[in-house]
Amino acid sequence: LSVTARNTGSELLPLGLGWHPYFQLPSGDRRQARLRLPAGLRCECNDYDEVLPTGRLLPVAGTPYDFNGAPPLGDLYLDDCFTDLVRQDGQTVVEVLDPAAGIGLRVASPTPEVKAVQVYAPPDKPFVVVEPQFNLAEPFADIWPPGTDTGMARLKPGAELSYEVRLEAFALGT
Repeated sequence: LSVTARNTGSELLPLGLGWHPYFQLPSGDRRQARLRLPAGLRCECNDYDEVLPTGRLLPVAGTPYDFNGAPPLGDLYLDDCFTDLVRQDGQTVVEVLDPAAGIGLRVASPTPEVKAVQVYAPPDKPFVVVEPQFNLAEPFADIWPPGTDTGMARLKPGAELSYEVRLEAFALGT
């Protein structure tokens, strides 16, 4: 997927881009599915009904939200925004693994402005949503402490910015 935005106006344009695809798990068994998402922080949300950010960025290390090592999803409900992303060869890379089906999906974005990944994966559904995006949820809200980079790009008049995401399916063990 490739999207290019251009500011055709005469003033600075704040811009946030993302793609919100649902990826069906071939095995249908969400509990055993794994997620690899190299990130250091998670945006705390008020609850999973409204899913509004509180303005707090919480470390993921040692928590159920640490997906650096691709743990099983189990019964963990996810509708969370991850940031402080660790890039691989200049790319944001997230993997959804389905060991029961022997297949994985790699979602990669070389776009430097991708600063967050939203993941939606309810435990009772056989899918995982992975959204590489520029910004944190509610980037203009006054909940964020002063100086927080909420990830919004800013385009000068006449400037362009491209967003790219690549998908790759692969057999596990290869």
